[in-house]
Amino acid sequence: MQDFELIIINAASKTLEIFEKNIDLTDEELIKKVLSKLDLTKASKDSKLVAIPTINLTLKIKTVNKKLTNKQIIQKVLNEKNNLILNTL
Repeated sequence: MQDFELIIINAASKTLEIFEKNIDLTDEELIKKVLSKLDLTKASKDSKLVAIPTINLTLKIKTVNKKLTNKQIIQKVLNEKNNLILNTL
C-alpha cells in the first residue's frame, strides 16, 4: 500500500509539472509523457495501472479547481488513494 501511495504522489506531481509546462497537450499525450517520466519500467503492472487513473484524477481536479495549489491538488488525490488502488486491482 505504501508503494502505491508513492506512485500516486509521484504521478500527481509529475502530472501537474508537465501540465503547467505543456498546457496544450491532449490528455493522451500528457499521460504518455507522465508515464515516461515516472520510469515505471521495473514497477509491477498494478503500479502502472494505479498511475493512469491518478493522472486522470489529477487533471480533473486541476481543471475543475483552478485556484487550488499543487499541494492542495495532491492532497485531494491522496484522499482518493483507496479508490484509486481498489479500482485498479
